[in-house]
Amino acid sequence: MIQKVVGGTIALWAMAMGSAIAFQDTSNHWARPCIDQLRAAGQISGYPDNTFRPQVPVTRTEYAVFLLNAFPREDHWLQAATAPLGGPQRDFSYGYEDPRLPGTARHSPHHPTPEPIRFVDVPTHYWGYAAIQRASGRRFFVGYPDGTFRPQQAIPRIQAIAVLAQEMRYGEAEHPEAVLTRYFDDAAEIPAYARPAIATATLGRLAVNPPQVRRLRPNHTTTRAEVAALLCQALGLARTVPLDYIAAGDQFAIPPEAGGRRPFAEGLAVAAVNGRYGYINTQGALAIPADYDQASDFKAGIAAVTRQGQPQFIDRTGTAVQPPPGYIPATSAVTLNHPPEGLWLRPFHTRTIEYISGIGLGQVPVYDTATVGGIWGYVRVEP
Repeated sequence: MIQKVVGGTIALWAMAMGSAIAFQDTSNHWARPCIDQLRAAGQISGYPDNTFRPQVPVTRTEYAVFLLNAFPREDHWLQAATAPLGGPQRDFSYGYEDPRLPGTARHSPHHPTPEPIRFVDVPTHYWGYAAIQRASGRRFFVGYPDGTFRPQQAIPRIQAIAVLAQEMRYGEAEHPEAVLTRYFDDAAEIPAYARPAIATATLGRLAVNPPQVRRLRPNHTTTRAEVAALLCQALGLARTVPLDYIAAGDQFAIPPEAGGRRPFAEGLAVAAVNGRYGYINTQGALAIPADYDQASDFKAGIAAVTRQGQPQFIDRTGTAVQPPPGYIPATSAVTLNHPPEGLWLRPFHTRTIEYISGIGLGQVPVYDTATVGGIWGYVRVEP
């Protein structure tokens, strides 16, 4: 479990564990819940001796493999782009290649996927040749001006974070310098070319900084555990990364990592954890375990759920009950102009969230249905 102070109280975060047996060297590691869940989904693997070696640095080739395993489909971001409330998709019309980020790039989803790049230092017999070709075709990387990929080079944290932020189509932070100085004591160490991308990634909750959240360590090499944490954040895997290590922690009253997917109804909100659904309370704690295939809002103390393919009703303790005659379950309709119970579910959007964090949690700008994002959190509003 992770303990996190939310609203003056301590919320116990039950961690989502994969069904796979843990690696023998991660049992007490801070990233174990994340590593276990990625392993259970087949998105990461370890070594033949059942170790993960979480502190080993990751090379550029290995990072390409990690990304391809986590995001096998080029349109993965479209799947995450639809609001959990059934809202519209974001406008992804923007796109560009950014020469400021060495060895990285980005292309518009409205243009054909570029051809893979033939790097002068990656021979066809190299073990990672196919992965590098696929990654360059996806434009995770474009290499360096001299035509090299530098496959054995350990990837710095700034590159690993920036590549992922660009792949997630996060847009750009409105005031990147203010973001960096606000959240990092070592902001001056971030190279000029990477500052906008790192600011965007920070607001997108991709800056995972153990053990000191205010130290980004931008030019340090990225470890296997840190890559796993990046992937869990990008994939929206709730309750897998310690909140105390995630920068920009003041953006939400209840952060996206709680798994919330619906507005609060009668003190509880539907939350997605490890591919299943449960309910969180207004402190962000998992009040009803995520044991359900489907879940609806509470209404008159009862919610309709599906468990192992069987529909049923539960009360606010998670106990199966029989609804009263004529009971009609809550619908998925959302009233956008009436924040329920003082907590308002907000989509991720860099400019919107930055604005909220700048004025505090007591005010909320107008809900903009055109900026539906892939991560969701709650802000607190005045009655």
